Amino acid sequence: MPAASWRSYSLAMPSRKLTTLRRLIRRPALPDTLPLPTGRLPAHAPVETQEGAESAAEPVSVAIRPHPNARRLTLRVDAARGVVRLTVPPGIGIGQIEGFLDRHADWARQKLEEAAPRGSLADGEIIPFRGEPHLIRHDPALGRRVERRLARPDETGPGIAGVLAVGGPAEHVASRLLAWLKAAARKELAERSDKKAALLGKAISRITVRDTRSRWGSCSSSGALSFSWRLILAPEAVIDYVVAHEVAHLAEMNHSPAFWAVCARLSEEGLAPRDWLKRHGSALWQVG
Repeated sequence: MPAASWRSYSLAMPSRKLTTLRRLIRRPALPDTLPLPTGRLPAHAPVETQEGAESAAEPVSVAIRPHPNARRLTLRVDAARGVVRLTVPPGIGIGQIEGFLDRHADWARQKLEEAAPRGSLADGEIIPFRGEPHLIRHDPALGRRVERRLARPDETGPGIAGVLAVGGPAEHVASRLLAWLKAAARKELAERSDKKAALLGKAISRITVRDTRSRWGSCSSSGALSFSWRLILAPEAVIDYVVAHEVAHLAEMNHSPAFWAVCARLSEEGLAPRDWLKRHGSALWQVG
């Protein structure tokens, strides 16, 4: 087409369509993937710890799929494959996509967590307890009790630090051990939280232990602390760090330099345990 004809055609276009066309021409290409955010919380919501601060679970990528016939942004989760896809209609920019992912990230993570494989708490399985491998053994003679014993090489083999002996009927081993682990976590986390809060001269309104698979802990503006029971599976330095992180929020409800200074002061090993959580935290989510 001659240049003069093209200029004439362009000028003859309705101004609204011309503006839209220019906007689409200038719009940068969308990335193939984006990280699934942790979500944006309202001001009154708890400050939550996915690692301590960052996520300990493996990062989740969202596949971006532009589609010329799509009419709306659509987020789909293939929980069986651990895949998240976002279908994007024409004319949608990166800012709109990021805002949409922020609003729906919690929903997507919940769907992925619901389908996550779970490590067994059955007789003969090995799980970590305070960071050390322990063998689960059914011992009917214990009645309804659970006992932690030192390992004997002739019983457990090499590399096992202890035995978690579970009494009662064999079919109740998993549920009884799970209840025992949660109780142990509650005691450990409460004691450490109270001691660290006292160092700051702060009061804790409530401490709860929950069955979460993406957050190690949270602290609300009312002074309520919440933790994942799976922390009892981690080394003691990691347990101490996460408690220090949440208690530090009693003084600083943010992740500012002032917050990190308080956290490092409260933690027995400073901020070093964060690296352990980044490397190994995802494996703990699979237990139970």
